[in-house]
Amino acid sequence: MIRRFARLVVLSLAVTACSLAITSAQPPSEPAPNVESMHPAHRALFFSVRRGTEWLMQAQQPNGLFHQGLNVAVNTPLENAHFYHQAEAAIALARVSRLTMNARYQTAAQQATLTLLSSTKIDPQDAQVRYTLFPETTVNRLASAGLLLRAVHELPAPAEVRLKEAEGLAQYIRTTQQTEGRFQSQASGVQQASSNTDQDAMNLLCQGFAVEGLALSQNYSPANWKSEALQKAVRGYQQQMPLVVVPDFITGLADTYFRTKDANCAAAVFNMADALCNVQQQAEPGKVAWVGGFMTTAVKTTALPPLTGESARCVTALCDAYRVAKQAGDAARTEKYRNCASMGVQFIISLQYTGNGVEHFAESYQPRVLGAFRASVGEGVIRLQDTAECVLAVSTYLSDICGVSLAPAQTTATVPAPVK
Repeated sequence: MIRRFARLVVLSLAVTACSLAITSAQPPSEPAPNVESMHPAHRALFFSVRRGTEWLMQAQQPNGLFHQGLNVAVNTPLENAHFYHQAEAAIALARVSRLTMNARYQTAAQQATLTLLSSTKIDPQDAQVRYTLFPETTVNRLASAGLLLRAVHELPAPAEVRLKEAEGLAQYIRTTQQTEGRFQSQASGVQQASSNTDQDAMNLLCQGFAVEGLALSQNYSPANWKSEALQKAVRGYQQQMPLVVVPDFITGLADTYFRTKDANCAAAVFNMADALCNVQQQAEPGKVAWVGGFMTTAVKTTALPPLTGESARCVTALCDAYRVAKQAGDAARTEKYRNCASMGVQFIISLQYTGNGVEHFAESYQPRVLGAFRASVGEGVIRLQDTAECVLAVSTYLSDICGVSLAPAQTTATVPAPVK
């Protein structure tokens, strides 16, 4: 009897300790939307966004930057994250902080953006122009300017000094525009391009970042010259381009359409979005787990699965294309983009490490992976850019297509409403 009582006491203490450990691992109490009133599917997506965002918060270091991720199979940290991936994480945190009005996320996004902006300098030849101080062989100035512009203008309430610095980056992008509307870029990517085709794709990717950043910089710093430059860019980028670079152009041109109602912008968005829909993986024998992913770099007939980060970028772009089609009155495309984005969201959330998906790890190791997204089907590697893109995609889908407010009901937004 005494032994049984002792065992019960020990078991009770163990349960209490586990409960305290779990409670301490949870984010502090803070205002949140009324999740009970959400549709069950939307509620699941909201929790997916929150888990992913908390992983990004955990990945942030004291200096504001983020660690790259983990090779979970061998418990090995990946090498330092590239500047582009750091910016992608800052953008995701900024967007989620704006949608949720979460002070912790906002502080983290501001810190990351400040650290990244500290790596820029004023052009000695023109005090109005700013660009990154790294050699072009490591960080492309055009791409970094576009990414940093978006990071600043995704924040709920950027400081005036940050907006001034961002305008210097916008001026740098302005100086690179050519007569035909394209932006000039000598690409320097995360890796050296292996062929002329790869180099062309990297150049276009850098230019897509520039278009995206310049368009979104109108959130807080609208200017006629920006609208004119973006409308000019529409004409310069009407030719067919590699699918991997398409999402960034869609986001930039969609935002331009909302502000200018330029029919050429809408047509360009539709052409690009239709191309993305055509490479979405459908149900096939032996590829059930691939359904909803986008084969932007791999051929559908290959044995390589769709990549998580690329698929998430396509989902975000289709959310933007959906809004364009809806405003333009194109009902068929509106429904098409909604369905494709929904399938894409289901694909990427299937690759997230959830509570049930980390039970086989040691309890002390679980917080390191919980909320992160795997790089692809059948791969356990966690990369910063994949989780950042997935958080951005799912939160955008909830907000722009599902119409779900992620902010607390009692919170009054103090930021400009998104352009419709």
